[in-house]
Amino acid sequence: AEQSLVQAERDVAQCRARLESLESLDAAHEGVEEHAKKALDVEGVLGTLADHMDVPESLDTLVATALGEELEYVLVPDTATAIKVAEATRGRVSMLLLGPAAKPEGIFGDMAGDAVGEQALGRLLGACVEVDSVETAIQRHQTEGGAFLVPKGPGGLPIMVTPRGEIRIGPAKTGATMVLQRRRDLAAI
Repeated sequence: AEQSLVQAERDVAQCRARLESLESLDAAHEGVEEHAKKALDVEGVLGTLADHMDVPESLDTLVATALGEELEYVLVPDTATAIKVAEATRGRVSMLLLGPAAKPEGIFGDMAGDAVGEQALGRLLGACVEVDSVETAIQRHQTEGGAFLVPKGPGGLPIMVTPRGEIRIGPAKTGATMVLQRRRDLAAI
């Protein structure tokens, strides 16, 4: 019984140390670009898009393909906050001004971790439709507009046609995917 108690205390100590480490990385915005870190310290900023998403690990590749660098967008609620960020950062920062947006639908509809994430995803992707082929995605985009996702395109990589007509093949390499993993780890503890 004493060995079990000692082992349980060790497990708790390890879990506590892991939690403190994750919280420290989260507070330091580890994985976020330097200018974006400065923006996150501005009063009124709502965080990055990645901060407001709950993505199952199995969908990381799809999300990194569909959103890529947009995961690092600094979310701002209004013009005044956007101006404060511009004044404070003095470097390249991508912001997304939130406002009225359709609720995200399709595969990304359930990935918004909260109302802020839902609003941002709605503005970026709207109703993203999953289709079987790149040809279908492009043709439907050209006739209907909107976003289309091919989970497995040629070569097995996901392909995204954005509402603006960008065609993204494969996941972007970005520090924001570390933020998604950290959010999962924190939720698990």
